[in-house]
Amino acid sequence: SLLIVIIAYGYGITYENKNGLLRVMTFGVGALFVILIALILETKNLYRAGKRFVLLGDASYTLYLSHLIIINLFYFTGLRKIFTQDGTFIPLLGFIFILLICIFFSITYYQKIEQKVYRKAIADN
Repeated sequence: SLLIVIIAYGYGITYENKNGLLRVMTFGVGALFVILIALILETKNLYRAGKRFVLLGDASYTLYLSHLIIINLFYFTGLRKIFTQDGTFIPLLGFIFILLICIFFSITYYQKIEQKVYRKAIADN
């Protein structure tokens, strides 16, 4: 599973799969196998999600809704061109950078807005 994740993400990063079926087949399959690895490790009692991963799971809907907007901003601002210059690790650094921005935004948005809305909705019922 780990090998599939590395190959899928590597192919997606290398060939800049922005949209369409190829994007699903690279990043989507890679994400599926990341989850599969976590589930296998959890069922074998080798891994248990800590507070950080639970928080990321709570913010996952925000991540789902916002990641394409953030990625498009990454392209629009020209940052993508900086990270796709010649060099072996530069596209990987760009991928990690945008991934961290997406995660940071999603968790912050969840904590500052979504969580408060959820609490208010529950209190009103």
